[in-house]
Amino acid sequence: MRYKVGDEVVLRILDDFGYKHTVVRPAKVQVIGYDLETEDDRSEYLCYVPPYISVPSSTLITDKLARKFKIERKFAGEIGVIITAGTPIIKHLPCDEGEKCDRCDHFVSGGTREPGEDFYCRACRENPWR
Repeated sequence: MRYKVGDEVVLRILDDFGYKHTVVRPAKVQVIGYDLETEDDRSEYLCYVPPYISVPSSTLITDKLARKFKIERKFAGEIGVIITAGTPIIKHLPCDEGEKCDRCDHFVSGGTREPGEDFYCRACRENPWR
């Protein structure tokens, strides 16, 4: 399955607590980057793990990992998890389609960008001094 940056994925986590019975719990993470070097069947996605969720295979996002997955530097030092096609996933929640304004970075849901042109939200188009 292919994911985009911003998609949310609910992982299936098995907790056993050292007993013979296991507990299945969901963990919602957000896709923040993907590796362009791998093929489609072995695609790797880096997901942000919020601090209130525990995922057993999580790792610290370093600068090297941020460069590999081409993510923003603000995620360096946070906790992330790398998912592949073999990762058990309960649900995929796609992100809203749209564009970010080039001037104010406001996300416009449903906005489309013409190739090679800048995209401005309605507020920036009506008030260029904003």
